[in-house]
Amino acid sequence: MIVRVLTLIVLNLLVFEYGYSQNQYALLIGINDYAPPVNYQTAVNAARPDYPNLEGCLNDLKTMYSIVNSRFQFSKSNIDTLVNGKATRAGILEAMDRLLKKCKPGDLALIFYAGHGSEVRNSLSKSKLYKKDETIVPADAWKEGVQDIRDKELKRQFNLFLDRNINLTVIFDCCHSGALSRGPNILPGKLRFMPESNWDVRDSSDEPSPQDRPGKSFLMISATQSDKFAAELKFQDDSGIYISHGAFTRALSEAIQQEPGNESALNIFLSARALLKNYGLSQEPVISGSSGRQFETLFGQKKNKIPDYSTVAVSSVIGNRMVLEGGWALGLNRGNELSRIDDTAFKLSVVTVTGINKCIATVLKGSPGEIKPGNLFRVTNWASEDLPLISLYLGNAGFSDQEVARITRIAAELKKSAKIHWLESLRSGNPYLTIFFDKGRCYSKVDTAYPKEIKNVDLASLLALCKKDSSVYFEIPISNDSAQAVQEKLSANHNINFVRDISQANYCLFGKLGLHELPAYGFRKTEVNVEDSLEPMPLVTDAYESGLDKKRSVVDSLNRDAIRLSKIRAWLSVIKTPEGSKNSFPFHIEIYNEDRKERVNAYYRIGDSISFRIVADSDFYQHAAGLAEKFVYVFALDQSGAMFLYFPIASGQNSMNSFPVMNGTQLVNSFPIDVQYRVGPPSGTDNFFLLATDEAIPNPSLIFNQEGVSSNAISRSADDYSNNPFLQLLEVGNYNASRAGRPPTRMPSSWVLKKLAIRCVFW
Repeated sequence: MIVRVLTLIVLNLLVFEYGYSQNQYALLIGINDYAPPVNYQTAVNAARPDYPNLEGCLNDLKTMYSIVNSRFQFSKSNIDTLVNGKATRAGILEAMDRLLKKCKPGDLALIFYAGHGSEVRNSLSKSKLYKKDETIVPADAWKEGVQDIRDKELKRQFNLFLDRNINLTVIFDCCHSGALSRGPNILPGKLRFMPESNWDVRDSSDEPSPQDRPGKSFLMISATQSDKFAAELKFQDDSGIYISHGAFTRALSEAIQQEPGNESALNIFLSARALLKNYGLSQEPVISGSSGRQFETLFGQKKNKIPDYSTVAVSSVIGNRMVLEGGWALGLNRGNELSRIDDTAFKLSVVTVTGINKCIATVLKGSPGEIKPGNLFRVTNWASEDLPLISLYLGNAGFSDQEVARITRIAAELKKSAKIHWLESLRSGNPYLTIFFDKGRCYSKVDTAYPKEIKNVDLASLLALCKKDSSVYFEIPISNDSAQAVQEKLSANHNINFVRDISQANYCLFGKLGLHELPAYGFRKTEVNVEDSLEPMPLVTDAYESGLDKKRSVVDSLNRDAIRLSKIRAWLSVIKTPEGSKNSFPFHIEIYNEDRKERVNAYYRIGDSISFRIVADSDFYQHAAGLAEKFVYVFALDQSGAMFLYFPIASGQNSMNSFPVMNGTQLVNSFPIDVQYRVGPPSGTDNFFLLATDEAIPNPSLIFNQEGVSSNAISRSADDYSNNPFLQLLEVGNYNASRAGRPPTRMPSSWVLKKLAIRCVFW
C-alpha cells in the first residue's frame, strides 16, 4: 500500500514536471572541411585515400539554427553547435554526452547532423548480411587511428536519452552507403558520401533500435535510404548568388515554412519529400519512429505551445535601416512586411535578404528611434502564404443575442451622425477611431494609440471620442450562441484550425452593420492594410447579413468562404516545379503591358491594359528533344480570392491547349494568349499560374473560375453554395494523412506548376 502511494506521488510529480518545466535543447553539427592540412603526409595505413570536402553543411546548420530558434522557440542558450574542426570524433560524442546531462525527464532534445556518411566493414556483425556498419564521418577522420562513428554507437547514445524519458528527435542529412540509383545520374552538386574506410571493427555486439522501443518518444528523419545518396544542390538566393545546401535540409526548411508549427512531423516530412522530388532527385528520405510520435509535432512540443509564426529579432539599427536575424530560412523575401510583436504601430519592410538568417528592412511605420536591438517582429504580409490551412479566431465576445442587438442599434445611430465619416470597411481607409469588442468588453482605438476600454457603451460616449469629420470604423461582436454555431459548422473542415490567441490567427471573425441595419459577419485578416498591400490572400471577405433567427444560414455562408480561403492558400503554398528538373515543362507565363508596350516584371497599375504569353525558358532547346505532350492551363487568383481561367479560352474547354506547338517542323517558343483586359481593383498581389498536366482536366471552365470571397458590397444575404469541382482540385499540396478516412493528397508528380506574382498598385 505504501509502495503504491509513493508510485502515485512520483507519477504526479513527473506529470507536473513534464507539463510545466519542459526545456528544449539542440545540438547542431555541420562539417564542410574534411581534407587534411595541405602539408600533411597521409600515413601508409590511412583509413581512406581521399577526404573530399563539402560545401553546404554549414549553410544547413545555419538554416536549422534559424528555424529552431525563431519558429520553434528554442532558446539560443540551449542551442549548441559543432562546426568543421571542432566536430571531431571525440567532440561529437562529448557534445552528445553534454546534451544528455543537460536534459531531465520530459525535456526535448534535437540532434542535427550535416556531413559525410559512409560505411565500415564489420566481419562479426550478426544483424547485417552485407557485414557493414553505417557511419557518420567526423572532421578528424583523416588522422591516423581515428574511426568513424558507427550506427551502433549512435543507437547506444540515443537509447540513453530514451532511458531517461527524454523526447529525442534526430535529423541526418548525409549518405549512408551511397549507392547510386541505376542509369545515368547527372547532379549539379556534390554527394554526401565518403568511400568506406579500410577498418574491420569486428564488433559482434547488437544494440536495439531506438525507433523500435515501445512507448518511447523517438523520431529519426534521414535524408535518404541506407543504400542511396544524399545530394548537395546550389540554390539561388535573393541577391542572385547560388549557395550550396543539402537538398533535403533545403526541402525540409521550405516544408516547415509552408506548414504550421503545430503540424505533425509526418505531414512536414511528406511535404519535404514532395519538394525534394520537385528538385528532380531520386533521393528518397526516410522517417522512422512510433506512429504516435510521427503524428506529434516535429520536435515533440505540445501543439498549443508552438506559435503559428516565426519571431524575427532586430540585431542592429543603422538610421532607418534595421538588420534582422532572419533570412530565407524563415521564408523571408524582398517586400515582406513585419509588425512588432508588442506594438503593431511599428512596421518594417524587407528591402534585401543578405543570407540564410540575415536581412535588412526599412521602417514603414513608427519612429526608427524607438526600435531597439532585441525588439521582436513577426511577418504580417508574405509574398506567398505558407500553408493550406486557415487558423481562425472567433473571439470570446461574452454577449447574448439581446446585447448584440442593442450594440447594433448604437452602431446604426452612430453611422447617421453628421459629426463622423463612417467607414464600411478597413479597405476604405485608415480610421481615426475604431470601436471593437472582445471578451465581453468594448474598446476604442484612436489612430495608432493603444486600445482603451469603454465602460459605458452608448451613443454619447462614442461621439465624445470623435473629432469633426472623424473616420470611424465599428465592429459588432458576435453572440455566444452564434459563435458556437459557427465553430460547430466549421470544425468539420480539416483545413480549419481555431485558436484562442488572435496573434496566432490568419483570419478572425468580424461583424459590421449590414445594409438593412442588422449584424453582418465575415472574416478578415488580423491586420488589414489599405490600398497597396503585398498580401496575396483576401484581406476581408464579404459579410453576410440575416436576422438573428436565421444565423444558421449565415453560418453556411461563412463556412463556404472559410473553405475557399483555405483552398486559395493551398494554391499559394504549392511550390512551382524547378527549372531543369526531369519533369520540367520549359515554358513560363509572361505578362505584357499593352499601353506601355513592355513586359511586366514586378507590378502593374489599376487601369493598365495587359495581355499574356506562354514563352519558352532560356534553356528551352536543352529540353525540346524529349518534350512530352502536356495540356496547359493559365489561370489567376487575385486578392479578393477570385479565380479566372485565361487559357484555354474556347468556351473554357480543352481546345488548342496541347503543347508543344509546332509551326511546320519548328517548335513554337512564344505563344500569345488571345485575351486582353484592363487591371481592376483590388490592389494587392495577383498570382498567375501555369499548370501543365499529362492528361486533360475535364471542364476547366468550371474548375478554374470562382467568384471571390470579397466584393464592394456593404453586406450580402446569406445563401448556400453547391460544391464546385474546383474545391477538389485545390486539394493539391494539402497533406492530411493523419485524418482518418482521408488519404493524403498531393500534387501529382506528372503535373508541372509555374507561378508569377505581380503587385497591383493604384499609383
